[in-house]
Amino acid sequence: MGDNNTTMEMKAMFESLFVDITKRFDKVTNNFAKLDARLTNIEQRGSKEITIATIAKAKMEREAINKELEVATKQAMEAADVPS
Repeated sequence: MGDNNTTMEMKAMFESLFVDITKRFDKVTNNFAKLDARLTNIEQRGSKEITIATIAKAKMEREAINKELEVATKQAMEAADVPS
């Protein structure tokens, strides 16, 4: 009986991890969509100097989003006690 209970707990942990990672990935995907829309607007209107500065800002934001997802994923895995 104990093995069955442990199996159910593991399934619940992995399901919780999957749901959490999916939510975080959706947030990151949404942020990328916003960046893409912003870059499209920039390309369609701006001067070269403004475009370069905005692209640099967007790249930094993308890197920050990637780092945030990496940290969140690691935290979720640690919370679920999954070896990295």
